[in-house]
Amino acid sequence: MAKLVTKITDAMKAHLRPGEELRAVGQLTSGLPYWLSYPALGLLALIFTKPWWAGVAGDRLILVQLDSLGRARADRLLSIPLDDVAVKDKSLLIHLPGGAGGLGLTSSSNVVTPQLFLCYFGLKRFTGLDVEQFIAALSTPRRQSHAA
Repeated sequence: MAKLVTKITDAMKAHLRPGEELRAVGQLTSGLPYWLSYPALGLLALIFTKPWWAGVAGDRLILVQLDSLGRARADRLLSIPLDDVAVKDKSLLIHLPGGAGGLGLTSSSNVVTPQLFLCYFGLKRFTGLDVEQFIAALSTPRRQSHAA
């Protein structure tokens, strides 16, 4: 059976721009507002969180939401500039316009609402995912020059 890192890498490659390199991949969860992310809410968090696969490429973070069977959903894709991603304690605070409708991805509001994404990588020897490598890739963007 392929490691999770291979599955995520293969899924992310389909969303790369020409000449863009995938630097790191990971698995995130979202769903609770950042102020409700306390460890004591463990069971509640499992019910309301959504799983995402993530890839760091160039100067952006690519997020693909998973369905209930753990398959990537093509209709739930986000491309976020790394400038809009803050890292704290292996969690990502991402500023999405209008909160992306609570990650329903449609919103009429222009208000920027931070959304919390928690890194959920499992044991590296089983998944192949390296949270330290992922965080380092988020912190050191490689700006690409875009021809006008």
